[in-house]
Amino acid sequence: MKWNSGSSSSDIILSNRGPENGVQDSPAYTNSNTLKFHGSESVWIGTVVSGDGSVRTVQSVFPEGIAYQPLNGLPLGPDNLFNPDWGDVDPTDATKSGDNWLIICNLADETTGNINAVWD
Repeated sequence: MKWNSGSSSSDIILSNRGPENGVQDSPAYTNSNTLKFHGSESVWIGTVVSGDGSVRTVQSVFPEGIAYQPLNGLPLGPDNLFNPDWGDVDPTDATKSGDNWLIICNLADETTGNINAVWD
């Protein structure tokens, strides 16, 4: 998590609960109760808090103005808030990258690296 004095408006630290992995073409997305928070039942809309303290409503799991700068020198790209979707540090484990990944979990073991995300 990038919640420190160097955090920016692209570092999302808190949001409404999101759909499982933010994958928009899956039954888990289309059936997610998280789509109902702000009126639409077909698109996720949520409120996000950024590392710089700003708060705003965004219209997608890929918010406008939020991009990830890969740590391996690749160009900026879109960042799904609810999916560790970049493999720039370790192509076999995207959770090691520095992109936004907002989850609720019931296990986060720093020693083993095990994380168990909990979805609807």
